[in-house]
Amino acid sequence: MPRQVLELVDYFAPFAALLMFAFAILFFAFFLVNFYYISDRDSLTVFEKFGAQFDICLGPHSMSDIYRGGPKSQFDLQKVEPEETVVVQRAGRSSEMRGKF
Repeated sequence: MPRQVLELVDYFAPFAALLMFAFAILFFAFFLVNFYYISDRDSLTVFEKFGAQFDICLGPHSMSDIYRGGPKSQFDLQKVEPEETVVVQRAGRSSEMRGKF
């Protein structure tokens, strides 16, 4: 059997395969994960932070949420004072009771 003769173009096949694999992973991460699995209440994604630099919405959050640094949460809406914690011991076990005393 004669020896195989490779041309210069043949040596670019591993790079082409790597490029196609990276493109498939990026496509999967951007379209499926970014729009299907991330809700409006989740934190911002890297795609959204990158798109905010160019004024492009690249995720499920609105542009006002992205510029604010994330969506509003229930904790931001209600400013609650920290409660005291009282440790009560019953029958050798300790349990915490939270509340204003």
